[in-house]
Amino acid sequence: MVTLVHAVGGGVWIGAVGFNVFVLHPRAERFFAEPGRFEDFVFTVVSGMRWWVVAGIVALGGAGFELLRLRALAVDAVILAKLGLLLVTTGLFAVLSWRMWPARVLAAPAELAGLRRRFARVGAVMVACNLANVALGVWHHALR
Repeated sequence: MVTLVHAVGGGVWIGAVGFNVFVLHPRAERFFAEPGRFEDFVFTVVSGMRWWVVAGIVALGGAGFELLRLRALAVDAVILAKLGLLLVTTGLFAVLSWRMWPARVLAAPAELAGLRRRFARVGAVMVACNLANVALGVWHHALR
């Protein structure tokens, strides 16, 4: 069960962020001709999600540590890399959630395009880090 929580949690995070960055936002931005309507839509869609993501990160990390304990695995370079990637993506999420979203909410219309580009870049880095983390996990498992 712990393996399932860990594997599915990583996949859900990759899928949710990837869908948001590469599908939902670009398509919704094209759909809404008026930038303010697009922003209203995005804020409505993501409202209340912050703490669900935090809970998911905690579950993902907790399941990873529990797998280490249950399998009596040594902390090696791969595990440290996975932990580092989790910390990077968690930090990026914190910056995005607690600094960039408030800036976006309070932004003047002329500032929105730049903020959206930064959101997309941060989201793409989060997806890349999470994909690397999953790949490292699969590789680490195959090495044993």
